[in-house]
Amino acid sequence: MKKLTKIQKFAKGKACMLRIPGICKTTPNNEDTCLCHAPHSGRHGSRKNDTWGAVGCHACHRLIDSGTSWKSYWHDAIHEWQTMLIEAGFIKVEGVEVGLPKQLPRR
Repeated sequence: MKKLTKIQKFAKGKACMLRIPGICKTTPNNEDTCLCHAPHSGRHGSRKNDTWGAVGCHACHRLIDSGTSWKSYWHDAIHEWQTMLIEAGFIKVEGVEVGLPKQLPRR
């Protein structure tokens, strides 16, 4: 079994960020969540980059990996994941302060 990266370990136990209606089965302690790697150019998730993904429960992860109905759920989930990674110090962006807004304002 492949050794988990620090970011993959950080993802364990976080709430599902995909939250696909009618599919999401997040448990109270989030014991079934893990990092779901987002697809690149229509392919399944590439595990090369742990910042390009989001935390997902087993049910949402399975749907995402099936290749159906996944595109509309990634944008907000990746934004939420990358914000969390910045706040935790995994991603450093020069000139950006920690404590970014949880949600971008709607245009």
